[in-house]
Amino acid sequence: MKEYLIKRIYGGVVFALAVFGTTILAVAISGTITTWTTGQVLKSSDLNTTITSLQTAIQNIPNWTKNSTSAYYTDGNVGIGTSNPSFKMDVSGSNSTLARLNNSSAINGAETFVLSAAVSSQTGLAISQWDSGGIGTAWITFANTNHTTHTSDIQLSTRNFSTGLIVKDSGSVGIGTTSPSQMLTVNGNAGNTTGVWVNNSDKRLKKNIQPLGNFLEKLTELRPVTFEWKDPKKLNAKDGKHIGFIAQEVEKVFPYWVDTDKDGMKWLSMEGVNAAFVQSFKEVALRLRSGNDRISAVTQKIEFLEKEKAANEKKLLALEEDNKRLRETVDTMRATSLRTSQQLEDRLRAIENMQMAKK
Repeated sequence: MKEYLIKRIYGGVVFALAVFGTTILAVAISGTITTWTTGQVLKSSDLNTTITSLQTAIQNIPNWTKNSTSAYYTDGNVGIGTSNPSFKMDVSGSNSTLARLNNSSAINGAETFVLSAAVSSQTGLAISQWDSGGIGTAWITFANTNHTTHTSDIQLSTRNFSTGLIVKDSGSVGIGTTSPSQMLTVNGNAGNTTGVWVNNSDKRLKKNIQPLGNFLEKLTELRPVTFEWKDPKKLNAKDGKHIGFIAQEVEKVFPYWVDTDKDGMKWLSMEGVNAAFVQSFKEVALRLRSGNDRISAVTQKIEFLEKEKAANEKKLLALEEDNKRLRETVDTMRATSLRTSQQLEDRLRAIENMQMAKK
């Protein structure tokens, strides 16, 4: 009987170890379990103590449940590297790599996602993808920038830690740069193939609305130039000539079109440039309209003068006709006068002859 009970007790312990693995080792067994030898009398108190201790140990085993080939845990927190887990899964350690997820059946070889300490001289955590050669190909870094103020950045990097995108604790976003000086700083070109850039322009959000006034003359003070970047690689810009303005020159004419960053570099914001161009086009259109009105007035005057000229020419032709007729009349009258004068002279001579004959 004694040997049978001992076998049953040891069998229960072996069964618990088989089911729960090393988990049972972490459970404290209360009381004293007696080891019996051959011929020793088995006391009921010893048996009760042993059974109670085993029962307590089994009841204190974490609630892992076996389901076919799987197991799951639904009771409390799980700690790895810590005896006092504060979360459902609490991983703690001093190594650079804290956790790893490996896909051994990836198409291009094994791929691994690693949760580790931040890289590239940063303090924080990083999630990275590693290829089959054990090389990190992409990184998402949560970097602490100030432990006192609890500020941090989120950074996306490529395999050589070249920054693709960073979100600063201030909310500024940098693409191709780790130090955005604007809310969005792009180190290179930015494109939009599906729409337009939009600005909030609702009247209900604005106050002190005033007309823009004369803008054309100011625009003519700007000096468009061609230029080349001194270090295009640093700016992620293209080599060769570019067209644009000099910020310091623009600032003298339109100071609100120029921003200065924390390093003293000048940026063209060109705020309201569309409105400025529209106003300038309106001024040009107004001048053209005014010029057209003057041209129309001059054209009408010319047409009037041409009509007056035509009328005068018609009158002149009529006067010339009248003058011609008068000349003809004068010539006729002159001829008639000559004939009459000759006739009178002939009659006077005849009279004189008659008088001479009477004497």
